[in-house]
Parts: sequence; structure tokens; C-alpha cells
Amino acid sequence: MSGPTYLPDQPHPLHVEDVLGALRKQHEATRTSLAELDREFGTSRRTSLHALKCQLACHETAEQRIVHPVAAALGADPAARDRIEEEGRAGELFGRLEKLDVDSEEFDALFGELADDIRAHAAAEEQDEWPALEQVRDETVLGQMFTVVEAVPQMARRIDVPALSTAYEELLEWAQERIDEQLPDGMALDRLREADAQPGQPGERSDDAGAPGDGRHRLKRAAGMAGLAVGAYLVGRRRGGRSEKQAGTSKPGRPGGQKR
Repeated sequence: MSGPTYLPDQPHPLHVEDVLGALRKQHEATRTSLAELDREFGTSRRTSLHALKCQLACHETAEQRIVHPVAAALGADPAARDRIEEEGRAGELFGRLEKLDVDSEEFDALFGELADDIRAHAAAEEQDEWPALEQVRDETVLGQMFTVVEAVPQMARRIDVPALSTAYEELLEWAQERIDEQLPDGMALDRLREADAQPGQPGERSDDAGAPGDGRHRLKRAAGMAGLAVGAYLVGRRRGGRSEKQAGTSKPGRPGGQKR
């Protein structure tokens, strides 16, 4: 597939572990970034926060664009939908952090909440979605997933990454545009539909072999998720921002000086 030079070359036949390994590295990098940011102050903390936002905007957009829909198509629909909701909540917390002094107690408390949510979110993906992804054997599906997921770290460091003052919502839109340059709608899911229509083909759950209609229904839901996930995320983020403007930047029951 042609595209920007940050896309990886893959010299050997792909296996699902290539995809999961790339996701695993990104989860570990995020955990490291969270720990480092927690120890920093001032300009260093502001810079690290921006880097974390870029990293997560690209990672979560890649997951919403192809990883969650494929997992849903292979039986992890409830888990995939839960992860998308959690990603929306992370976007709301980033929006609130952007309004705070990075050295304030309010920032420390809210960042602690966000960091806990992100760690739990990654653990839930590994536990609840990855077993479904392990069923993928189709090389075209794996190639599309790997191309998008493996490109995330370099994408987050691109020279045209938006400036330090850019809101997380805008970073998500930027990441979606970069990923959509590489992944036409529905390609991976089309391959899974083909496998679902032919029992025994790679990517099909063995317990669905005798019920192709159930598989098609599941794939239809997943296709809808692929098309709507990021858009719903951004719409929810905008609505959350409007609600905050109406209610004020602080929320009842969470004092600004609360410690982690």
C-alpha cells in the first residue's frame, strides 16, 4: 500500500502476534509516559503532556478505526463498545486538564484519575479484546491492522504534528485524517465477511461455523462501529465541552485540592 514514508515495511509473513506485539509496546510506552509526567513540573510537564496527547490520539484512533471493529466482528462486541466509551471519557478528562495549571493540585488530582483510567483501559483491552483478535489468520486483514497500528509511534512524532497548545479534540481529528489516508473504509471487515460466508476460512470463530447468519449480523454491527466510532467520540467530546462551559470547569464532588 502506498503512502507516507512513516509506514513500516514488513519483510516476513504476518502473524497476529505482530499486531498484538505492536499494541503491547504502545501500551508499555504509555505507562512509562504516565509515570514520567507524574514526576515532572513546569515546561517539562507541559511538553510531556502534549507528547502523551499526541501518542494517545494516534493510538486510540487506530484502535477505533480497525482494532475495535475487528474484535467486535470476532465476538468481542460488548468489550469493544466499552473500550470506545472509556476512550471518550479520557478525551473529556484531557479537555479538563488543558484548562489547568500543570503544577496545581487540581492538575495532580485530575491527572491521577486519568492515569488510572488509561492503565485500566489498556488492561481491559488486553484481557477482553485480544483473545478475539488472536483468531485472525487472514493476511490481508493482518496487513491492514499492522500497517495502521505499527505506524502510530512515528505518526505521533511527525513534523506536522499540531502545536503544543492544540486541544486533544483537534489532535484526534488530525490523527483520524492521517489514518484515513491509509485505510479505505471497510477493507478488513470485507475480508472477514468473506471468511464468515465460507466456514473454516481464516478469521472465523469456530462456534459460528454452523450459523453464518449470526456472523453476518455481528459483522454488520462491527462495520457500523468502524464507520461511526471516531465520529461519535468527537461528537461526545464536543458535547462534553459545551456542558462544561455551561456548568463551569469544576465538577461537584471533586474538590480542586483533592490528592491522589
